[in-house]
Amino acid sequence: MGMVLRVCVVGMAFLVGGCSSHPPLPETWEGLPLYPQSVLDAVYLRPDANLGKYTEVLLETATVEFDREWPRAANGRPLSNDPEEIIADIHELYSRSFSEALQSGGTLKLVSSPGPYALRLSTAIGEIQVYRQSPEAGRFSTAMGTAYSPAGAGVYVGDMVLDSTLTDSITGATVVRLVQSWSGRDPGTYVYQPAMPYWWHDTAVVFEELAPQFAATLDSLRVATP
Repeated sequence: MGMVLRVCVVGMAFLVGGCSSHPPLPETWEGLPLYPQSVLDAVYLRPDANLGKYTEVLLETATVEFDREWPRAANGRPLSNDPEEIIADIHELYSRSFSEALQSGGTLKLVSSPGPYALRLSTAIGEIQVYRQSPEAGRFSTAMGTAYSPAGAGVYVGDMVLDSTLTDSITGATVVRLVQSWSGRDPGTYVYQPAMPYWWHDTAVVFEELAPQFAATLDSLRVATP
């Protein structure tokens, strides 16, 4: 798989869903119209797409772009830490969850090289607000004072956007684009965590929730466009 490492402290203008301050996604994107569905924030599908012919996926390493306000500081101390370590953890969590979800239906298999029946899946994880908890750190600073972290290490996320494109691995033509935002501040996402600020969630759990949504959407598109 191609390894891509890109660290940018920027914003992504297409965030939808949980943050109403961002404009809605356009009706078309690079010639691909919106496809009606109710699982993800948006799906753009090539009008003449034949997704049913693809049986393989070449999963690329995701790019990671931090929110422009990262690292978010509270009480003079940053919540976030080493970006390289955070990105390495996110790469591992993304790869594991999406690999499992894409192959769970038994009709797709992961490959490491292009082929006539392979889609290349490229994902940009943007607007991410995240911090990494090391095993020895028992507490961290928040706007509400000092909070005590759960036992063990982990990567905790507050907001992010997943923007995935699937292209023909031979021709490079874009077949479908999938977009989904996620926010720990959304009412449906909020979970009371006495040891954590309310919007931080275990990134592994979030990816385990989002990956099956992407996989299910892709499976339904493959059935709808044989």
